[in-house]
Amino acid sequence: MSLPDKLLWVEALKNKLKNLISRGVFIETTLPKGSKPVGNSVQLKRKFGSNGKLIKNKVLICAQGFSQRHGVDYNDTFSPTGKFSSLQCLLTVAAHKGLEIHHMDAVAAFLNSKLKEEIYMTIPNFIALHSSGKVWQLMKPLYGLKQSSRYWYLELTIFFKSIKMFPSKADPCLFISNDVGWECFVHIHVDDMTVVSNKFEKFILLIMGRFEMDDLGPANFVLGIKLTQNRETREIFLLQASYVKELLHDYDMSDCKPVATPMVANSKLSVAGDDDHQKLLALNKNYCKAIGKISYLQFATRPYLAFVTSQLLKFLERPGHSHWIAFKHLLQYLAGTKDLALFLGGNDLFLCSYSDADYANCMDT
Repeated sequence: MSLPDKLLWVEALKNKLKNLISRGVFIETTLPKGSKPVGNSVQLKRKFGSNGKLIKNKVLICAQGFSQRHGVDYNDTFSPTGKFSSLQCLLTVAAHKGLEIHHMDAVAAFLNSKLKEEIYMTIPNFIALHSSGKVWQLMKPLYGLKQSSRYWYLELTIFFKSIKMFPSKADPCLFISNDVGWECFVHIHVDDMTVVSNKFEKFILLIMGRFEMDDLGPANFVLGIKLTQNRETREIFLLQASYVKELLHDYDMSDCKPVATPMVANSKLSVAGDDDHQKLLALNKNYCKAIGKISYLQFATRPYLAFVTSQLLKFLERPGHSHWIAFKHLLQYLAGTKDLALFLGGNDLFLCSYSDADYANCMDT
């Protein structure tokens, strides 16, 4: 590490420590007899702007949650995450009504709650030299603790109820205003908020009175998905062209020949035999990871790929070379449809569902 670079990281480490102290995240103390501290990890990251230039050096100090003991350091850990389906429904309503869509981000989200459990953590090495024999007693749910996201969600729920916004029965991470005359919907994905409202300034004043937030302005991207809204025509388009390009690059398919369909006509996949399975193992390909990436795309902006995705998902336990070929065929289809967007909105707002079925189509049963 060069000297100028080292100085930048030292400054970033100092700033991070000051930030934790100012927020009352820990108390330096002696480890009580019989107590066992959780470990820590320090991660160094560089944050770049859209022009590729370095914005800042960022330091993350995290607890090693894997070293926590159930019943001692934590109990309940469940915390919901916003569903893609509810986000799509919300954006459809926003498009139809011509409502504003804003993107907000909670600053140091997990550090807004008080930690109920008595948890001690070892001190990071760059500080421990000056704090021999000491530990940190955590007063706030530091990143990495198993229960941190749960504390944050519960804190959010209390706040939203105080301003008469309540979770949807279909999605506990979609909060809806109960105030007559104020249309406001907030979709939560950890510390990321998609806000749809006819009086956005009102929500800004309320939430910034409780939490430190970054108002990122009108939403151009939502969870990494490009969003284009035309309020006059009441339309929204969701596009993942960049994600598809990355996917093609990851599997050396950037220059592949596009095909017209996501599956080969009349193809029927079945459980891999020994030879087929060994052939895939010889390629050293992570089939589960590959299909997981396809699943994300399908849920987010390509619902019509549900069938082909479901077929590929059947063979995660024992995939074969034939399944890998089917996956690559799907990539060829995506190569020719990179700029295909999901359309939401229009003048009509009604609920419509579609279903499909087949008879005796499973080759293995």
